[in-house]
Amino acid sequence: MPRRADAGHISLGRTLTVLLLLIASVPAVDSAEASTAAWTVVEVDTPAAVVSSARFFTGLATDPSGATAVLYGGVPQTAAGGDPALADTWTWQDGTWTPRCGTSEPGATGPCGPGPRVHHALATGPDNVVLFGGAAEQPGGPISAHTDTWLWNGSAWIQVCADGACGPAAELAVAMAGDGTRVVLFGGLDIDGAMHYVDDTWVFDGSTWTQICGTGIGTPCGPSARAGSALAWDGEQFVLFGGGGLGGPPEPSADTWVLDPDAAPGDTWALVCGDGACGPPARALAGATTVTHPRDRTRTGALLAGGANLGGPSETQHRDQWLFRDGTWVQLPTPWPSTPLELGEDLPPGRPVSPSRAPPVSPRPARFSSSVSTSGR
Repeated sequence: MPRRADAGHISLGRTLTVLLLLIASVPAVDSAEASTAAWTVVEVDTPAAVVSSARFFTGLATDPSGATAVLYGGVPQTAAGGDPALADTWTWQDGTWTPRCGTSEPGATGPCGPGPRVHHALATGPDNVVLFGGAAEQPGGPISAHTDTWLWNGSAWIQVCADGACGPAAELAVAMAGDGTRVVLFGGLDIDGAMHYVDDTWVFDGSTWTQICGTGIGTPCGPSARAGSALAWDGEQFVLFGGGGLGGPPEPSADTWVLDPDAAPGDTWALVCGDGACGPPARALAGATTVTHPRDRTRTGALLAGGANLGGPSETQHRDQWLFRDGTWVQLPTPWPSTPLELGEDLPPGRPVSPSRAPPVSPRPARFSSSVSTSGR
């Protein structure tokens, strides 16, 4: 069955201090084409308010047509302690960002339905952009975590199911991607009660979530419990890479798993390669997206970019990119410096030096705070 690719969702982990749009297409693996940078920085002449909306831990995905990118929420770069999560929606089309709701910018409507949140996930669904989960700290109060699902219909957010009624239990840093006919969700951090990482896999058909493996149904998934994994559709299967703890154990992994959504019941994730044998170094919170060859639309792959190692004695920010196609990872050149950075030590002058640590697993939820900006999930 032909599927539309989730071709517009990409993030560079904890990399950007301004919100930029970068457009990617798959270069061929041969040296001539691989030497050509596939990214283009789009110079956006926008009002200052848009530039000042630089943010991290946001959500970004294309609509099913592939013509419009939808961005929701996140934490502003200017945040100074606490978690003043944003609750706005912007769309990118034809080289222009347009405010849609949840902001005082001219042309925007009133509040967006999902409300303030960070570490949520967006993906291209069968007919809409799908938003799941996330959390935000209430002013003067506790963290408000969500397991609800919303659909962006092009003009407004419509709630499909409320907190506790959808199925998936993890609120934060789930891996989520679509293939045009369904959305797959894996893992994440559940901070409701005794905080823990989960290994569940769920499939969303546009109206209902169905668990296919993991805790509670007797069918193991394969990948261990973790958060911040990268997930994308490569044209034939869903590709999952890495993930780990958010500021604590488990250590980030470097394994690769694939899932055929049309496989027989009971067939779940298949291991392609384990830690140290895949190519990309271990990381969490990387970006992943479906990409298509610029001259052959039948050739697709999964692109991995950025991410960070947040669990070790030093926090490494990755700035490389890798293409997964035909069961193999190939490192691609980047038009930006690709040498890893030690967060808090190697950032260029003028950049914030206090790295974020998203909530670790502990008896008491931690505050979300950071001065290192990113774009994307």
